Amino acid sequence: MRKIIAFLAITIIAVSCNQELIVNAPWKDVSAIYGILDRTSDTNYIRVHRGYLGDEGISGGSQEPDSLYYINPDIKIEIINTSGQTMETVSLIRDESKDLDSGFFTTEGYHTFRFDKTLVDNFSYKLIVDKSESGLNQVYASTPMVDDFNIGSPNQNRSLNYAFRNGVEVKWESTENGRLYQVKTRMHYLEMSLTDSKDIVSKYVDFSVTTKTANSLNGGQNFITTIGYDSYYRFLANNIEVNQDVIRFYEGTDIVIVASADDLATYMSVSAPATTVVQDKPHFTNIMGGDDANAGIFSSTNKAENLAMKLADDSMDSLVRSMLTCDLQFADRIGQDTVYCQGGLYPIKK
Repeated sequence: MRKIIAFLAITIIAVSCNQELIVNAPWKDVSAIYGILDRTSDTNYIRVHRGYLGDEGISGGSQEPDSLYYINPDIKIEIINTSGQTMETVSLIRDESKDLDSGFFTTEGYHTFRFDKTLVDNFSYKLIVDKSESGLNQVYASTPMVDDFNIGSPNQNRSLNYAFRNGVEVKWESTENGRLYQVKTRMHYLEMSLTDSKDIVSKYVDFSVTTKTANSLNGGQNFITTIGYDSYYRFLANNIEVNQDVIRFYEGTDIVIVASADDLATYMSVSAPATTVVQDKPHFTNIMGGDDANAGIFSSTNKAENLAMKLADDSMDSLVRSMLTCDLQFADRIGQDTVYCQGGLYPIKK
């Protein structure tokens, strides 16, 4: 009898249960804001978007500009000195100059907000977004400016020798407010058609060397990393297309280290692809206020550069003649002749 009564109770509950699945949650004002202040740039841009919700799903507002942007928001940045005093409040300029390729979202009405002030070491910057629509609360975010720093090695006036000992050593000290340091090289070269010497294209290839994290935000931590011969030339072989119709001329190499502020380092870490079976990554944003359902990041970067460095003779010889890069047909000027490796390890053609 008890089993019968329990079965009847479960049946009544199941029949009376509402089977409707409600997909949409109650509407919230969601601000999505992205802005990285680059200390080395005289112009910086802030993107301010809004979330939207409708019964038609994500396609419902994708073609409506007023679903993607706030109506005439008041966006400003407060510049704050080391004593916490606001030195200046700058209203950002709406900028519609960028052209976008077509995609899922409409390009109609696309705009960013431009900040033209020179950025200052040790100062902080507070972004304030007043949405100028009834019932929508202000959102804001703050970032300190990453201080200037230098590349200690290799010396700007020395040539790069990847074949020397273990390779090219890159040394620097962490700087105040800098948490994450990304090291890369950019090799510039010209590509010339073998059938038309006037057909010359300027190109470059970026090699991501390493990423280092500082133990503190106070600066002064010594870092060193090495760009090895095999890893570098193998990278060139894998990332420059073999093309027997052209020869290439090496132009120079830039070494660049980008330092990111603490919040940006955290944002990049939690946004990176998962490398474990746990795919559910935490949500991180430093955009505050509103309904606290915000997304995005407002932070700062700085960079140190050694530009237009040249290869040492040994490294240039390897670029032209080594087994790894011979097929790329980089040319070497010897006296009045231009020679390049073709069809194998050492066949050199004038």
